[in-house]
Amino acid sequence: MDRLNYLYDTDELFALSLQAGLNYDERPNQPAVKKDEPFVLPRWRAVLVLLWFFLFDQDALELFAQAILNLVRGIYPVIWLWSDSYKTLTIIYTIMTITSFFVIGWLCLPLFRYEYQNRKRNWRQVFRWLFIFYGVYFVLNYFSNIFIMGSVSINQQVVVSCLLTNPFWMSLILIFFGPFVEEMTFRVALAGSFFRKHPIFSFLFSTFLFALLHVWTEFTHGQWYQLSAIVGYFYDGLLIMGIYRLTKTAAAPVLLHMLFNATATIAVLARYVW
Repeated sequence: MDRLNYLYDTDELFALSLQAGLNYDERPNQPAVKKDEPFVLPRWRAVLVLLWFFLFDQDALELFAQAILNLVRGIYPVIWLWSDSYKTLTIIYTIMTITSFFVIGWLCLPLFRYEYQNRKRNWRQVFRWLFIFYGVYFVLNYFSNIFIMGSVSINQQVVVSCLLTNPFWMSLILIFFGPFVEEMTFRVALAGSFFRKHPIFSFLFSTFLFALLHVWTEFTHGQWYQLSAIVGYFYDGLLIMGIYRLTKTAAAPVLLHMLFNATATIAVLARYVW
């Protein structure tokens, strides 16, 4: 009798969840997410993503990659003669980004499961917003080049130099791996899991932190004349955050970020390589 009551209660809960538009899951500790709403990554996973990105990815991984290169140079000293060149930076950046891609991707597995379960969302609307925001990006980029011309961040200068040194690997990092890592960190973990009761603060804070990270070298070295480059990163972050709020899927900001980076990458290669 108790078994029958349990089955009845379970079926009733399933029916009620369908009426309420919720994704029902019998597994414990699985957060119920309203249909077509952005997935909220559990706090402990979000904290680990942020800790990995800001503590390990930015510092420890660079030291780890440098140690690997020093070991290889010790074994093959004739081949590795470019110890201080941009090839070294390219390999370090590649190791850091691909490692973070797998670690952060593993931490965000519940998000991917939810996106797969909710795959019937309106993708026409998602791609419509992608087209609109991509157009706005070109307009803002045009005016920013007029009013803050010549303000190129050190981060961008180094990335361009690495891209020209090794176009294949840096193109993969800039277009595919890098946007995924940054969007899972800033949009999904930071803005999506924290400050949900204060959406405007979450919107601006995550965008400002995203922009500040890209001009951190200027900030720490007191090169204030170059800090105007933060404007470009800030409106990029606003656009990416905006499409995340409108489409309510993590795929949209990742795709938009990929488009931004692909445009810049193709422009650099077309000017200096092709």
